[in-house]
Amino acid sequence: MNNSQTKFRILKYLKMTYNKDPSVFANRVILLDECKIPDADLGKNLKHLKNAGLVDMQMRLGGDFIVKINNKGIDALSQMEQKLQKDGEVGKDLISPLMAETKVYVDSKLETLDTDILTRLNFIYEDLSSEHHEHGFARIAYDCRELLLDFSDALFNEYGDPLNVKEIPKRDQAKIKLQYVLKSAGETDEHGKLLSAKLDYILNYLDVLNRFMEKGGHREIAFSLEDAKSCFIYTYLFIRDVLKLIDRF
Repeated sequence: MNNSQTKFRILKYLKMTYNKDPSVFANRVILLDECKIPDADLGKNLKHLKNAGLVDMQMRLGGDFIVKINNKGIDALSQMEQKLQKDGEVGKDLISPLMAETKVYVDSKLETLDTDILTRLNFIYEDLSSEHHEHGFARIAYDCRELLLDFSDALFNEYGDPLNVKEIPKRDQAKIKLQYVLKSAGETDEHGKLLSAKLDYILNYLDVLNRFMEKGGHREIAFSLEDAKSCFIYTYLFIRDVLKLIDRF
């Protein structure tokens, strides 16, 4: 936590205390407990807040103190909160279009490449967007892994050059199929290595989740909505990266 975050946390707690009773002061023990800030950081940042005129502070014997926020501090906290909100909105303005653009691009390409993969992706998307989640999340890691294998099959069938294939790769040899496809598209070994690394990571992540789920009631972690979202997002982003490379040729 940096100094700005520490000051914000202190002012936030003091404002909450002020809202309950404007006459109440907080002491060192309360602030350390409520704000979860190291003692050295608390003292240093309170000194800055006092010198800036944002808090009223009274020293006590033994180096202790009592402190409360004042009107200037309340105004400063309000400005901090507005800035955080604005920064958050800027982040959303960037991320939301990027994800939407990714989905539109991938969906449009899969309409031509393999409509079955697109249908299954949309099914997962609708399930994750639903408030009821009637299908649950237990199969999503498995489904995403199968989708990636089917995607590598579809690419190999569409873009692979049969003359350069010594032996047709097996279903689970997705990396080999991608290597053939990228080579046929004129891509460099460097791009192939990058995609292989991404695929290794995603498949390993999905495999680990599947192993946890196979333990049934004794699994070590619960498969949550956030896990399911991660599976879906990783799958979409990987498909996009591959299709973007192929689109260049």
